[in-house]
Amino acid sequence: MKTKFLIISAFLFNIVFTFSSCEKTGPLVIDENATEFSKSADESTITVTDKGQGVGNYTFTSDKTWILNGLVFVNKNQTLTIEAGALIKGKPGTNENASALIVARGGKINAVGTATAPIVFTAEADNYEGTTVAKEVQGLWGGIIILGNATTNNPNTDKAIEGAMAVPILAKGTKLMG
Repeated sequence: MKTKFLIISAFLFNIVFTFSSCEKTGPLVIDENATEFSKSADESTITVTDKGQGVGNYTFTSDKTWILNGLVFVNKNQTLTIEAGALIKGKPGTNENASALIVARGGKINAVGTATAPIVFTAEADNYEGTTVAKEVQGLWGGIIILGNATTNNPNTDKAIEGAMAVPILAKGTKLMG
């Protein structure tokens, strides 16, 4: 009787172990609101497209070129770290099609460049070589916008990011910017 019990137990254990270790197949569930980081074919460039949740806690490394595709947010309780020597470029666009890095209230950016390894923000069209920016590529993207808690000259109205959009947009649900 004990032998049968041990054989049946061993058999059931093997079945459970075998089927629980099978590789799962089927569709991969992806959050459609998550920020998308798309690599170029040679993996030297990463295009960042924010689909509504901000970049999260992420690091832009200095070994890649980072392309901002549209408005990219660092939301409340998120920290974007940018390594010394990193190159960040914005796709061209104005108003609602602008590309910009927006640090919302409560979001943090940790970007410390050095004289020998500066952090460079420029337009995608800029063939950056460490010198001056050509006039034809100036003003092609929205830039960096850091939102704080300071009062403004008109504190009784909702604040919009000037120049970044045709229709006023608030920083991810906040009613005040400064």
